[in-house]
Amino acid sequence: MVRLSGRKKERRGGSAPPSDEDLVLRIRRNEPGSFRLLVDRHGDGIYRFCHFMVDNHEVAEDITQETFLIFLRVCRGTTAVRSAKSYLVTVARRRCLNYIRDRKSRVPIDGGTTPSSSFDVGDIDRKDELHRALQGIPDHFREAFLLYELEGFSYEEIAEALEITYGAVKNRIYRAKQELRQKLAPLLRDGLD
Repeated sequence: MVRLSGRKKERRGGSAPPSDEDLVLRIRRNEPGSFRLLVDRHGDGIYRFCHFMVDNHEVAEDITQETFLIFLRVCRGTTAVRSAKSYLVTVARRRCLNYIRDRKSRVPIDGGTTPSSSFDVGDIDRKDELHRALQGIPDHFREAFLLYELEGFSYEEIAEALEITYGAVKNRIYRAKQELRQKLAPLLRDGLD
């Protein structure tokens, strides 16, 4: 089982930490500590992405663990992994979307929109409101937005991870921001009164 809590930070100092590519090779050779280092490096980001996608702590932890275990099996198998970061996000994304799809087939969801207003995500004080608004936008917009805003992925990295074009990434992030503006307009207006 992949342990997510109590992570150690990578050492700074003497030698540079190994690149993801080096870690993948080390994992393939079954070198001790290599998988742990990869989990330490990317585990928090994958968990945050999953948590924002599924809106459930326990499910996000489970998906994160599944993601790393799948990655480990693939690394030790015959499949070549070009980018550990992109591969991990791709697996986590698919797992999250499967969970969301299964949940939606069982639970009715009501969706309403409110008038639009402009805003800056950095200005919102109420994280719960932002979290609820994120859960209310379509999954494909939310995942691109989260990778860009929360994880700091470039458009190119998002395109690779989500297996879409650069233009589609730009469109999804723009549309996510538009939807968030609509959903958060009342909050922003109340905060200005």
